[in-house]
Amino acid sequence: MNFRLWLLGILVATWSVINNSVIAAEFSSNINRASLNLQRQNYVLNADIDFNLSPVAIQAINSSIILTWQVQFELQQQHQWWNQTILTRLYDYQIRYHALLNSYSVNNQTTARFQRFSSLENAIKELARIRNLTVFPANLLQADENYIVRIKLDLKRENLPVPLRALSYFASQWNLSSEWYVWDLTE
Repeated sequence: MNFRLWLLGILVATWSVINNSVIAAEFSSNINRASLNLQRQNYVLNADIDFNLSPVAIQAINSSIILTWQVQFELQQQHQWWNQTILTRLYDYQIRYHALLNSYSVNNQTTARFQRFSSLENAIKELARIRNLTVFPANLLQADENYIVRIKLDLKRENLPVPLRALSYFASQWNLSSEWYVWDLTE
């Protein structure tokens, strides 16, 4: 009898892990494309992000809870045995619902760019497009050196209300951060 209970417990735990993995893969943020372009002696970042928000995240937004994603940008100089991070930049983007105005807004806190939208779908489309974000001056790069650029998107769970913040660390529907997107920067 104890063996059967033990086996049932293992099966339930395995199913739970598999089920959570499927749900976590279903809801995420992924960086599909990113590039740096030289404009007026500065490198600017362009990126396209795919947001697959979970029903819980959508419900939070529609309940006027602000969701904040932080874009982490790193410039690394390649060496033979390691990469040296020479620049790190953090950019916060917020999406929120304004109940009195029945509208959504996207706010880039770094550049103070604020836009209002009539639908959540349009707000997410704007959030998913980073365009012409100045990240560093061209004179930071040295000739004959190799560089790697990395960007990552993190949901800032610490900005959520306290009861929701605690839940967000354990619920797979809040795994809305991306993996690192990495590419070589060649001049």
